[in-house]
Amino acid sequence: MRRIRGFTLLEIMLVLLLLGVTSGLVMLSFPADEKALARQGERLNHWLNALAERAEREGVSYGVAFGSGGWRSVAATGQERREEYALPDGIALWLSVEGQTVALDDAAERPPQVWLYPGGETTAFSVALSQGRCLWRLQAPGYFVFETTDIRCDDAENETPAGHDAAGSDGGVDDLRHRLSGTDQQHRRPGA
Repeated sequence: MRRIRGFTLLEIMLVLLLLGVTSGLVMLSFPADEKALARQGERLNHWLNALAERAEREGVSYGVAFGSGGWRSVAATGQERREEYALPDGIALWLSVEGQTVALDDAAERPPQVWLYPGGETTAFSVALSQGRCLWRLQAPGYFVFETTDIRCDDAENETPAGHDAAGSDGGVDDLRHRLSGTDQQHRRPGA
């Protein structure tokens, strides 16, 4: 009589354990900054789309005041404050309006820099959120289309021991201004 050979239960369990440990190590290698930044970026994108739809539906212009720690909306009728959102600690916000970088401070004290009009137009602007070495960007070319980029995190292979990348950038304000100016177009998602 022939004996049929196969895998034992112990061998199958050992393989599953090794696959689980390996997949856990792979998931830990992705930066946690990327997840939090993606969540905040998507929140801003959905918030702007909802505000643009509200402007069109109600026939009222809405302004958005961006600050270093978040943003707020203002209705053009009477300038009453509508909604505010504060960013979590560790996430920085950068704004460029019509190609010019805007210095940001407290959004509660600032008049709106961006307007969403009922006819479908918007101020041309770009917003970047950064956390650690990761950057997410949203651009509005001047009508109710908000284009977002995938999150980009600087690669460790581009670093020199002094903490600068190969191009000599320190990843600071000037580097973000360069990225906001639109020179970093190759990572834009089409149709987003």
